[in-house]
Amino acid sequence: MTEVEEGFYEGTWTVPEGMAASDVQIEVIYVSAYGNIVKAMAEGRVTIVSEDVEIPKITNVEPSEDVELRAGEELEVCFQAPTGGQGYFRLLLPFGNGLQEIGVPMQEGDPGHYHGTWVAPEGIIATGLQVEVIFIHRDGSRLTEIAPGRVSIIGNMEDLPANTIILGE
Repeated sequence: MTEVEEGFYEGTWTVPEGMAASDVQIEVIYVSAYGNIVKAMAEGRVTIVSEDVEIPKITNVEPSEDVELRAGEELEVCFQAPTGGQGYFRLLLPFGNGLQEIGVPMQEGDPGHYHGTWVAPEGIIATGLQVEVIFIHRDGSRLTEIAPGRVSIIGNMEDLPANTIILGE
């Protein structure tokens, strides 16, 4: 490894031809000028696949555009991923997701097409919520993506506070 900045080291390793491995840990060893040795394991893991192996990924996430909902209206969420996995989605709330850890289960309709719906409840007003989709592959690996479109839940006029100012329409 080489020192790129004071105290920051960088190194490159080239995967040997034909090698495959999964869940590999990386150990970093530092030897000071005085011979002191410090070892640490990197937080992440590495999976090495051959070129002909399909790497699971999530594509075509919907909603692809911003959506406005009123109470009782449905939000439709879908994405493409490898067949035979499990799909979920959740709205990312600004104050945390509490018990909504994995999200709303989705169904695999056409092979690799995961689809789910959520109904906007009464009494909630929110704007610019993100939709996160979660895919759990048959091998247990987990992928996530954020939908390009944001969700706004528009409340009824009677739900607005008395001092609300409405601009525009």
